[in-house]
Amino acid sequence: VHSMGVKGLWGVVSVAGEEVPAQQLKGTTLALDAVGLLKKRGLRAFFYRVRGLLRLGIVPIAVLDGPVPEAKMKTIANRRWRDIFYKGPSQSLTKKRSRYVEPTNRR
Repeated sequence: VHSMGVKGLWGVVSVAGEEVPAQQLKGTTLALDAVGLLKKRGLRAFFYRVRGLLRLGIVPIAVLDGPVPEAKMKTIANRRWRDIFYKGPSQSLTKKRSRYVEPTNRR
C-alpha cells in the first residue's frame, strides 16, 4: 500500500482497513496511485492493472500528484537539491544550480 506522500497515513487508516477479494469490489470505483504504480512497476503494469480492474467490473480512477502542499515545500526542495548534488559529483556547483528547479504549488 502506498500512501501517496502522506507520511504515516497508512498507519492511521489501517485500523479501519480490511482485505477483500477483488471480485467483491464489482460495481465500485477504486482510486489508483498512478504515479506510485508507474514509478514502481512501469507503464505496462499500470495498463494491465487497469485492464484487470475493468474486467472485474471495477471502475479505476488514476490519482496523480497534485500541487505541493506549502508544509512540504522545504522537504521537496531539499530532496531535489540532494538528488542533484549527489548524482553529479563531477559537475561544477554552477552546473548543479542550473539543474535545480524550485518546487511550486502552482499548476
